[in-house]
Amino acid sequence: MRIVKFISAKAGNTFESRIKNTLHHILKEDNKQAIVKLDIIINNEVEEEFNEEYECFVETMKTVFKDKMPAHSIVFQHIPGNEEFVIHYQVYENTNIQYKKLLNHHYVTVKHDAGIELFSGAISFKEDSLLFSAQRCFDFAEQILMAEDLNFGHIYRQWNYIPQINGLSDYDRQKRANIYIFNEIKNIFFEEALLINGNPLESDINNLDRRLSIDFNALGPYPENTHTKLKDKENYTQENTGIKSKFIYNDSHEYWFTSASDHDHISHDIEQQTIQTLKNIFTLKEKYKVEPNIQDHCKFIKVKIKNSEDCKTVEELIKGLLPNVETVITCPALNQHHNLVEMEGLISY
Repeated sequence: MRIVKFISAKAGNTFESRIKNTLHHILKEDNKQAIVKLDIIINNEVEEEFNEEYECFVETMKTVFKDKMPAHSIVFQHIPGNEEFVIHYQVYENTNIQYKKLLNHHYVTVKHDAGIELFSGAISFKEDSLLFSAQRCFDFAEQILMAEDLNFGHIYRQWNYIPQINGLSDYDRQKRANIYIFNEIKNIFFEEALLINGNPLESDINNLDRRLSIDFNALGPYPENTHTKLKDKENYTQENTGIKSKFIYNDSHEYWFTSASDHDHISHDIEQQTIQTLKNIFTLKEKYKVEPNIQDHCKFIKVKIKNSEDCKTVEELIKGLLPNVETVITCPALNQHHNLVEMEGLISY
């Protein structure tokens, strides 16, 4: 079973010691479980030397985890409340875990009864143009998938960390939106013939570091179990509710969800948008005919807000409706200017 947690930076005299103390705390707290994934958010308003802090995190993780290096992503965003960094991490209980490396890139596979789950970690490149960076990211992603006898059609969840997501770059002898260029390259690799389980559930996120990164989870059946339907194409939707969702079965029933960034909220008030987004998440219960109470089975909610001054309002509303759910709030540049809040998370039982 997948367990999802958040942890803030622990005390220490240096940035490196604070990283080390935080990672050791995770290991101590979850010493009977396998850590498969770390999503690290570094507060850009506290730490400004992106390259130095990025490399410090990577090298410290190598020292702490040794030959059991989890898949990981590192992004720079504003965290309201001046937390230095926050780690969103996933662990598994009683499962066959393999820590792997392709060239210098660490990733993780988890064997379930019916198939294999792959955690890619952030595949990052910083070339002279967004176009070349995207090509290299997807080329390398394809190599990792092929190494595990998977393809792009097996990806069920993907995060795209795009530098200057609302900016413009040169493409085909004209200026194009960065998100447009990224999607043009992505569509070359995501061939329709491969997407037998529907499109992956995606999030496009602004990254203040100039690296372009893609990070995904994939799930595929064993060759002898190709009849097993691990994902249902009909369970992927993008409805007028403003919530996109994806169902998978990996020894547990899991419902991944995220705000549809192109959804036009009726209200431009932060309180109303937050309440409506939470109500939309609750509609997943009716959609999937989930028997357990969502409040008791929501594993985490990751919240993105446009304005940091709205943090307290959003936090209080979420805690009022979902008091026991692990939650973290960040303040990146949202892709759609009319959205004041977006959420993603996981419901599992």
